[in-house]
Amino acid sequence: MARPTDADSAKTLETIQGAAMDILQTDGPEGLSFRKVAKAAGVGLGTVRYYFATQEELLEACLDGFQDRLVDLERQWVAVLADADDIDEALRQAMRATCLLVWANQPLLRLRMMDSVQKGGLNPRRRRNQRDPFFRNVAGVLAEHAGRSADDLRLVIDTVMRLVSWYGAIDDDEACNVADLADVGAARERLMEHCVQTALQLLRAR
Repeated sequence: MARPTDADSAKTLETIQGAAMDILQTDGPEGLSFRKVAKAAGVGLGTVRYYFATQEELLEACLDGFQDRLVDLERQWVAVLADADDIDEALRQAMRATCLLVWANQPLLRLRMMDSVQKGGLNPRRRRNQRDPFFRNVAGVLAEHAGRSADDLRLVIDTVMRLVSWYGAIDDDEACNVADLADVGAARERLMEHCVQTALQLLRAR
């Protein structure tokens, strides 16, 4: 396909990716279309198709964008934990920030989880570039405070992140049911606190 006149590489690609992620957040995967993305990004339909030949490629770009947010989250974890005088409070802050970020991106989270289930695990590239470094770096920092091996703590982080992901993926009715509360905000808060307490208990376990 010939290069469209409004395609200027990285900047245009970033704009299209951002528009696709915004649409996915509001309309879900079923509402994502090339025409919608082109209109939201302010580019021609041909430009979107120049970068993404299929719907699957467009969804993959959304997952890559979500991964970038998780990489930023990793940096926050390491910075907060590395400078902590009170490791429990630092872990509490990191866990709450994680829940808020992941839960605010529910459609992207669900897409990532469905993709992982269909493929039997996280995309190898994302596992190599995001999850493995995240677990390794955070476990290394926590090991200094917890007096445990980084290998043990990698499993702790994996367990906690799966809990955060599961609670983040459920809808409001299910969140209220699990938390046994009628108010959605209170239910989400209880689930968040449960994630925090689980992380603290697993960190102290021997």
